[in-house]
Amino acid sequence: MTAPATRTAAFDSLLDDAAIFPPGDALMSDALRGYARSLASADARCIGSFLCSGARIGELLAALPDDVGQLDLSLVLRSGSELGTRLGEVAAADRLVLRAVELPAGEAGPAPVLEALAAALPTGVLAYVELPLGPGLPAAARAVADAGHRVKLRTGGTAATAFPDQQSLGEALTTCVRIGVPVKLTAGLHSAARHRDRDTGFEHHGFLDVLLAVAAALDGADVDDVVRVLAERDAAALAERVRVLTDEQVAAVRSRFVSFGTCSTAEPLADLHALELLP
Repeated sequence: MTAPATRTAAFDSLLDDAAIFPPGDALMSDALRGYARSLASADARCIGSFLCSGARIGELLAALPDDVGQLDLSLVLRSGSELGTRLGEVAAADRLVLRAVELPAGEAGPAPVLEALAAALPTGVLAYVELPLGPGLPAAARAVADAGHRVKLRTGGTAATAFPDQQSLGEALTTCVRIGVPVKLTAGLHSAARHRDRDTGFEHHGFLDVLLAVAAALDGADVDDVVRVLAERDAAALAERVRVLTDEQVAAVRSRFVSFGTCSTAEPLADLHALELLP
């Protein structure tokens, strides 16, 4: 099937709103108003869940505007030990619709978190287990997949060390594709293409690079080829490659690269419009 000039379906629910997290650190009230505006905009189909840490659920409920009905929530936790308490708080709030929980594997690996999820996760709620990149990732990712959950990978933060290099990210994405486990990314993916931030000097991955790297891995590319895709800095060239993806390829890619958390949904949307990937 010939791909259309725009690739709107490639970006459905791609952007999870992490406005209250660093480096954005938006006030809760401002973040919620911004999220509501996004959902009322022409780009609403690109917007996923609102991300909130478990410790701030009370603050979220107090700041939730009256004109917002129910809020699609992804709950970000520090460990499996707080899962039961936070799930209870969300369940008691009829204006919150829990779509997912996100929590780190921790130093002990994924087993304790997977046990906590097995004991407490409600039916129909997705779980993303954040795994560190490196040699232990394949076994950990397989354990997460075998438990029926999803993997979360960190691609940035407030320090240079939080940004994985192309090789590490390429290996992780290729591993997850081969295992068949869906992945979401978090932090640092503000722009379509790989670039160096002028203010911080940090090397940011591009979300189109990631999308096409996953497409390459699904097509059987080896790690070196996936890493080369992640290295591309020409946003226009990336956009052309996205345009020629078939509907079947888009569906396959998005079944693996599910979403990414960003403290500014406006920035990636602006890139997509500038590249004419959104109408």
